[in-house]
Amino acid sequence: MKTMKINQKEVTYKILNPGGNQTALVLGNEYTKEERQQINASILNENPEVEQVGFLATTKKRLEMAGGEFCVNATRCAIWQYLAGQPGEIELEVSGFSGKILGGITPEKEVYAEMQIGQTMENLIETKR
Repeated sequence: MKTMKINQKEVTYKILNPGGNQTALVLGNEYTKEERQQINASILNENPEVEQVGFLATTKKRLEMAGGEFCVNATRCAIWQYLAGQPGEIELEVSGFSGKILGGITPEKEVYAEMQIGQTMENLIETKR
């Protein structure tokens, strides 16, 4: 765990490596948009190996990425954090995705995330004509 101060608030975060692109997870999401931007910039500046920053809600299972995007590796990190690295399964909300994601940790410590996209592949793949 690492800590820093932004606008007199103590910010706690940890850095995880879900598969090659390191992710910082801020514990708590009670920050204004401006504070999130400051936190994001500070973490990336102090930790050049980190590629993205997400904020974990403490009152419900929700991951909010600093840029509002969806990130599957950050989602896997959130699942790991919410389950405290222990086998199990949860549902969570993630920025950039309108539904709930089912995720978990297997007894072998593999983290997975499942979601329904709701579109066919032909709607998702750009065709060249």
